[in-house]
Amino acid sequence: MIFMRRDMGTYYTTSDGVNIAMLMIRTLALQKDKTAECDNGHPLAASSTKYMMQAHQYYLNSEGDIVINANRYAKEPDRAVTKEEFLFFAEENKFQLVLAGDPYVTTEAVYVTLGEDGTISGDAAGTWSMYGDRYIKLEIEGYDTYYGVVAVSWLDNKNCLGTTVTAMGQTSGCPLYMNSETDIQ
Repeated sequence: MIFMRRDMGTYYTTSDGVNIAMLMIRTLALQKDKTAECDNGHPLAASSTKYMMQAHQYYLNSEGDIVINANRYAKEPDRAVTKEEFLFFAEENKFQLVLAGDPYVTTEAVYVTLGEDGTISGDAAGTWSMYGDRYIKLEIEGYDTYYGVVAVSWLDNKNCLGTTVTAMGQTSGCPLYMNSETDIQ
């Protein structure tokens, strides 16, 4: 299992108005008698640490909280996203969902479907709605109500363009991340 922790962050706005968070991330491989690999294929011994720099967009949700896109910044413009565009990238309206924070942590993505009628079904249930230029509200049963932002992003794990949600739990203060299930190149 690989854990990542933010050690240092620098926040700035580019000349075209995109908010960027430069995060220094320390990756710790915590595997007994095993090795792990970083995304670049380099091995990490069980006791070693490596540092890497990543740039991520950040936004303010409708509640004024900073939410950070889990996908690395790939020069995507900061712009409005309609409900139609948001769902267009999601094959059969399916998304990978990650909930972070105590007492509920998903170490692997679970899969949900966002219904056109505002329902969430699959490995989690609830309701969702979009409002404003790209705001989203998700109520996940048994977890929290999340306020966030929808963005079009480059999805590294799929090597394609897709849509993503980054949101903050209203009660827990913990993040929710979602990426579209897509293969649009």
